[in-house]
Amino acid sequence: MSDRQASEAAKQALGVRLRDLRLDVGLSALALAAKTGFSTSKISRSESGKTRLSEADIHKWVLACSAEDKLSELIAASREVDSMWLEYRRRIKLGQAAIQAQGRSAFDGVKLARIYEALHIPGILQTFEYARTQRLIWARLHGLPVHDVDIAARNRMTMQPLVTEGGGPAFSFVLEATVLYNVIGGFDIMAEQFDFLSSLVEAGPRRPHVAVGIIPLGATRELFPGEGFYLFDDRKVWQEFWSGAFQTGQPADLSYFGKIFECQRRPAVYGSAAQREIQAAKNFVQGRATS
Repeated sequence: MSDRQASEAAKQALGVRLRDLRLDVGLSALALAAKTGFSTSKISRSESGKTRLSEADIHKWVLACSAEDKLSELIAASREVDSMWLEYRRRIKLGQAAIQAQGRSAFDGVKLARIYEALHIPGILQTFEYARTQRLIWARLHGLPVHDVDIAARNRMTMQPLVTEGGGPAFSFVLEATVLYNVIGGFDIMAEQFDFLSSLVEAGPRRPHVAVGIIPLGATRELFPGEGFYLFDDRKVWQEFWSGAFQTGQPADLSYFGKIFECQRRPAVYGSAAQREIQAAKNFVQGRATS
């Protein structure tokens, strides 16, 4: 599931729940229209997920269906649809520095953060220069000012002590080896990033709250690589795409992403085997840089 598909599916699921309420009490669309004052076309479009009902309209719907006990959960589901898909065109109006400053708060109260990435180093593990270069790329892509990329990168770095020093959640990282071969900013920046990852893998017992696994190139898979995501306990998942971000706390979605994480974790290697993957990538990138 990608881009807007998740939020569109959520709209449709909400519509199905509204339709089921109507059918459970034996109301036709015409009868519901008479009780609520809605047009039958509004009812049809609401049940198909093409039209969003206001909270007041949802209240009318459940009253007409004698299902007041469903009101709070339907309103909660409706509100989540609004926040599931965050368009970058709206979000980036805050500015990169402000967005990155908010990053640490996502980990507040979290006991376990499971993070899967297939394309680039996860933000919380990025060195300053890697983060700065990525923010510069993002600024150019979205037509943002470049003068605040240093501040944005520094704000991103405020999250890293959660990994290096603890005091927050436990972290389980699963990275595709391709993350190590996607060169951001040239060899010098990548070399520093490789060294930092190696220090985390090497720390082992000194950082029992951190596990870094790498899925080797050519590993036998039970699930193909996909978009990266952050799974915060069993309460929220966050996933980014080119044009926006998806987030949800729906139990079915959390279970789905938990299953994906476990499938991706199983072929990952840790410890000395992960160190060999990092060193192999470092040697390859250095070879390309000097050839």
